[in-house]
Amino acid sequence: MYGSEKGVDKYFLLSVVALTIMGVVMVYSSTALINISKAGTALSSQGGSQFMYLKKHLMTLLIAFLAMLLFYAIKPSTLRRYSIVFLALSFVLLLLVFIPGLGVKINGARRWIRLWPSTVQPGEFVKFAMVLFLARYLSDTQEIRDRFSVFFRPLLVM
Repeated sequence: MYGSEKGVDKYFLLSVVALTIMGVVMVYSSTALINISKAGTALSSQGGSQFMYLKKHLMTLLIAFLAMLLFYAIKPSTLRRYSIVFLALSFVLLLLVFIPGLGVKINGARRWIRLWPSTVQPGEFVKFAMVLFLARYLSDTQEIRDRFSVFFRPLLVM
């Protein structure tokens, strides 16, 4: 495991945990009353409860935690090596939105891909892939110290 070689930044980890706990409290406090007021209507017929949004948020946090562990275990050189592949795959995901049956139209916009339990926005993967690609590009480009205009080339891709 790569991340264990250097250890964990305790202050960063504490900040992440504190913000996560605050987020969970905010989600519950802002949605519990809404769910209670809808308890006698369609919400209860769909099996919902006052904890419906909290449960969904906690499932999302579990997925995010697993992704964090995955990326903690990967060496930065591996991410650097595959950054262009990640970028290409993320652009392919953007095109999958237009395939009938995969792409979902919500509120008039076709931005989602249906995966069995939920929907995913491929644009979120593009953001991550673009950050990896830009980090690689800027670290490879030694002339950036001499000419600031080199920085703007990858921005044209975006």
